[in-house]
Amino acid sequence: MNKRLICCFLILLVASNINAQSSIAFYDQLDYTDNTYQCLKFYKVGTQIVDGFTDHTTIFSGQIQGKINRALKQGISTDMLFDPCVNTARQETFFTPEYQVTSFSKYKELNIQTIWFNVIQEADPQCVWSTDANLNCQILKKYISLLQAQLGKQIGIRSSSLDWSNIFGTTTNCSNFSNLPLIYMHHDRMPNFQDWQDQQFGQWKGPMMKEYDITTICEINTPLFAY
Repeated sequence: MNKRLICCFLILLVASNINAQSSIAFYDQLDYTDNTYQCLKFYKVGTQIVDGFTDHTTIFSGQIQGKINRALKQGISTDMLFDPCVNTARQETFFTPEYQVTSFSKYKELNIQTIWFNVIQEADPQCVWSTDANLNCQILKKYISLLQAQLGKQIGIRSSSLDWSNIFGTTTNCSNFSNLPLIYMHHDRMPNFQDWQDQQFGQWKGPMMKEYDITTICEINTPLFAY
C-alpha cells in the first residue's frame, strides 16, 4: 500500500529568498517532539506542510493538531498538502473530488495558511489519473474549484514538468492555473530558477518555490527548496 495513504507526511520549509539562503524542506512519516521543533527553529525553519491522509481516507491523523501546536510554540506556521486519489474507473464515492474535498474541508478551522494540491503520478495503483488529458484537466479544475469554495484558504500547486506532461498530454496543456502559486520539482542540486525556462509547464510565468535536492537536518531526511 502507498505510504502516502498509511502515514503522516511532513514538509518543513525555511522561509527564504532566491537571492539569499535556499529554503529547506523535510518529508517524514514520524511524529515530532518539542525538542525536534526547537531544533528546527534553530535552523530558522519558517513553515511546515503536513499531509495526514491515511488508509484511503481524507481523515487526518490525531497527530496533526499536535504538530501544529508544537510548531506554533516555536513560531513555525503550517501549510497542508492535498494529495488527491484520482481514479475515474472506480465508482465508489471516495474517488470523487466532492467526497475528498468535503472530507478535507472539515479541518478548515485548523491554523493553516496554504493548501498545496499535489499533481503527480502516484505509485499507488488505486490512485491513477486517466489516460484522457482533457478529462484530467477537467478533474483538476473541479478539485481546485471545490477547494477554493469550501476552504477559504490560498490554494497552490505542486508538480513537475514530467508529471504535468504525462497527466495533461503536454507541458503547455491545462494552462488555467497560472494565477496560483507553484512549487515545481527538479532535483538538479541547483538552488535557483535558472532551469525554469527548460522546466516550465502549465503557462506559469514563474514559480514560488523549487524543490531541488535532499539533505538531513535535525535527524530528518528533507528535500531542499529554493524561493
